[in-house]
Amino acid sequence: MVRLTGNMATNAGVAICGGTAIYFPTSVTATESTSAGCGTADTTSSTGVFSCTSLAANKYDIRVNCGSAYRWFRYADEIQHATYQTGDGCASGTEGNFYFGVGNDVGMRWSTADSSNHAFVVGIGDTSQQMHITDLGAIATDWARSAGTHPELAIHSNTTPATDYLAIGNHNGTTASIDVVGGTTLALAIAGNTELNVTASGLCVPACSDITFSGGTGTNDIVLANGLADALSITDGSADIVVVNTSGGTNAVTITGALTASLDITSCATVNASGDTAAGDNATMGYTSGEGLILTGQGSTNDVTIKNDADGDVISIPTGATNVILAGDLRVDGGCIGLCGDTNLLGLAANLLTVRGDLLITGQSDLRLQESGSGCSYVALQAPACLSANYTLTFPADDGCACEVLTTNGSGVLSWASAASGVSLSGSTNNTVATVTGSNALAGEANLLFDGNMLFLNECANTNMTIGITINQAGNDNQALAFKSSDVAHPMTAHVEADTWFAIRRGSDPSGGAYIEGFKDADAEPGHALMLEGTLGEAAHTVDSSAGRGVIEIDARITNGSTGRAAVGSGGNLLAIQTNDTTVAITKGNGDLRLTNTCLTALDDYPDALMARVARVEFSPPCSPIRERHGHLIEQYPELVEVVRARRILMHEPCDPGPGFINVQKSIALAWDMGFQNWENLNRLHDRLVEVVASQDARLATLEQHKLQDTSC
Repeated sequence: MVRLTGNMATNAGVAICGGTAIYFPTSVTATESTSAGCGTADTTSSTGVFSCTSLAANKYDIRVNCGSAYRWFRYADEIQHATYQTGDGCASGTEGNFYFGVGNDVGMRWSTADSSNHAFVVGIGDTSQQMHITDLGAIATDWARSAGTHPELAIHSNTTPATDYLAIGNHNGTTASIDVVGGTTLALAIAGNTELNVTASGLCVPACSDITFSGGTGTNDIVLANGLADALSITDGSADIVVVNTSGGTNAVTITGALTASLDITSCATVNASGDTAAGDNATMGYTSGEGLILTGQGSTNDVTIKNDADGDVISIPTGATNVILAGDLRVDGGCIGLCGDTNLLGLAANLLTVRGDLLITGQSDLRLQESGSGCSYVALQAPACLSANYTLTFPADDGCACEVLTTNGSGVLSWASAASGVSLSGSTNNTVATVTGSNALAGEANLLFDGNMLFLNECANTNMTIGITINQAGNDNQALAFKSSDVAHPMTAHVEADTWFAIRRGSDPSGGAYIEGFKDADAEPGHALMLEGTLGEAAHTVDSSAGRGVIEIDARITNGSTGRAAVGSGGNLLAIQTNDTTVAITKGNGDLRLTNTCLTALDDYPDALMARVARVEFSPPCSPIRERHGHLIEQYPELVEVVRARRILMHEPCDPGPGFINVQKSIALAWDMGFQNWENLNRLHDRLVEVVASQDARLATLEQHKLQDTSC
């Protein structure tokens, strides 16, 4: 069932009293002349209230008749239309009102009372003077609030709506209020960021937020009450940092902590410090009853600097030091300078400075004795750059005799003595290195020369050297250069000393050559007696031809019969590998490798004799006799040419016109395979020949028998 209630008024906002409300289903499309309705209700009060119950669930139009006048509540107008308008707009003051409550407690209207500035107005009756915004589920809550005398808006929390809300308004003509009821903080935010909190303790500005005064000059005042000892305090939450005192007419500002300013601080009165400074203070002024005025600072060059009005240094204290630097003169009017407990250490008089204690000049600085007159030259006395200990020199009692020199007794006592002869130098040829030859004697070594770039031992020139060392062994055959280490102890002392691990000597007497030897004892792994290691800063060369390069290269050459060098002949021994003077492998000038013993594995099961002939033809240069006589094998057996190259027996670059390289190990293995196959073929041939001979012997025996039979006949 449906209950319909409402309040009907005229366009002028006057309630329709005593009218009859008739209900029509919207499907009827009732008009002013439609008489039959589904229900009626009489208005019962001066407010135009009507109510009808027990209606079927439907959509209804409502017509209110009062005499010959009528008013409509169209369901389509109220529910389905986006706009519902009251007031005929004919003249000011004829606006319609929407009322809520039994006694017109709240009304709303679009007011045109101000013809130039129409406005939407909500009016609250005198009964309560309160408006509440809350969650729909709490709309019927008993707010339990006393009626106010001025309008007030309450925005309720969903946590406890009845007791937690923000009250705004209650303007009594002088003061308006914003009250956080049931809460502790009023937060003001911009773009979702809290910029100011108001609590019972006061205003709280979050970090990175500022209080900005944007008024003109003389309008941005913070006015404090006069006559208060603590008119304004800035604290860290527990202790005062800044206190403004307006009592007694002093208007004093007391700063308990440090004060940092990026601009000048100007005072019309004195600045009175009352606390001590501390280590690490950048630039502070303090006071204690014992020390008086205290200046403390720290900088990369000076801790304290006092300047004049031209910004020039006058007095400075270097960083971390206790000494004072004066940029100008120090003038003392008729007094002495001394330390605490000592007096008159430094006496000042006319043109006279008297030092009654020790004078310390640090940093290898000079004691300068300047010439008289207008000259600026001086004689300086200076300490060595490094001393192992302190020592004192005590001068003689007089000035000595002519030609005498100062000598020491070894304990710092100086005396006058006759000058002794100096150190003698002999053999001082240019670039010779001098060595000590005896007491007070030096001699230039004729066989040891150094010209600044080259060091010569038993030699004086080397046109093929710019910077380096040249050693001439004369006719000696032993070591020319040796390296030792104290932790090396090998047993080969019949050849070199036990701690020698590397030596270079002449290879053959008297013809020359280089003999490089490495020696290692039994420590660590059994190897590394002599290592040749090359490390390349890029990928290694991969060309398999006479133009190929290696990370490590060994180049053997011979004389060309004149002053130059030439390649080793094809039959010459290019490289020999020996063990204890016994040769075990030789590389010939044409690349052949001769071994005293081979232990290699066969490559494959191809007809090796034929493969060897194909490889030999392929390896031969173009137009060679072998290629001319047997070149048909390459055309007849192309698959064997591919096998030779695939097995890397023959390594040849396609763009290289030369014959290429032969893989020695695989070639030897191929030769062994070929020999084994030939041996097997010979064995098979031998067996076949034995069979043939036996067969022929049998036939001969048969023929002989037949012959004997024929003879007997």
